[in-house]
Amino acid sequence: NNNNNNNNQKHKHKHSATRTRSNSGDTAVSSSSSSSSSQCQRHCWKNECHRLKQELAEEKKKHANNCTAVEEGTSNEGSNNDRQQQNQQHVREKALLTKQLHQVRQQAAVDRDVKETLLETLAAQNQHSERLKLELRAAKTKIDAGSKRILNELVATVEEEKESIARERDAAVRLLEESRRQQRQQPQTQQAKQVRQAMLPQNAAATTSDELVLRMQMQMRMQ
Repeated sequence: NNNNNNNNQKHKHKHSATRTRSNSGDTAVSSSSSSSSSQCQRHCWKNECHRLKQELAEEKKKHANNCTAVEEGTSNEGSNNDRQQQNQQHVREKALLTKQLHQVRQQAAVDRDVKETLLETLAAQNQHSERLKLELRAAKTKIDAGSKRILNELVATVEEEKESIARERDAAVRLLEESRRQQRQQPQTQQAKQVRQAMLPQNAAATTSDELVLRMQMQMRMQ
């Protein structure tokens, strides 16, 4: 713009100088020559205006190109900056994802170890429970067998005691009956002795009185 203003001022000085010279040197020129010179001046002015318009258009075009280049450079720089920021953002996101993945893997490893430990503990508890069940079943069987044996022994002892009591009672009854029979037969003892002695053979005279009593008791029982 400054260059265009300077050029316009130079052309104005030239035309003013030309007009001054023409006015000072041709004071006696006729009206026809003045009209022709005015036409020439108008034509020159038109040419000059056309040239100035072209220069102005070229300057505007250059300025527009420079602005476009500056904008493109700025946009390129901006796009480069955006691209760089995007790359940095991608790098940060990748680092964050990598860190999270590492943490997830560590947590998965911890969970796997805990799960394996729990499974091992559960298996050990199941084995211990099975062993306790077997021991309890064996102890119960042993207790049942021992209880049955003790019960059988008690039953056998009771039966033996009952039999012993029955035998003793029978013996006592027999003794009681024997004593009663002896008491009833005591007045007839002398007569019975004589009868027995008469019934004995001749060679039995040497037997003792005790043997005679026993024989008499046996015969009485048989009767």
